[in-house]
Amino acid sequence: MNPEIIPAERLIQLITAILRGDEAGLPVFSNTAYDSSIGGCLHVLYTNCPDDIVRSTSADLVNIFPHSLLKTRSLDLKVH
Repeated sequence: MNPEIIPAERLIQLITAILRGDEAGLPVFSNTAYDSSIGGCLHVLYTNCPDDIVRSTSADLVNIFPHSLLKTRSLDLKVH
């Protein structure tokens, strides 16, 4: 993936900021379609970016994930 054409690291950082949502004062509107779209974007970015970007961005994503699960309206993600 060419970082000048597709800035994967910056896109992952932006998605992480979106998932933080209410911390940035943004409304929470997470549902199944929304969560699936975010997951699809992250899947494509992570499977096509260099390992150093995965290492530098994954900790933030892992840390925000439990908080995101609390905010979602997606019953698929809330199944225990």
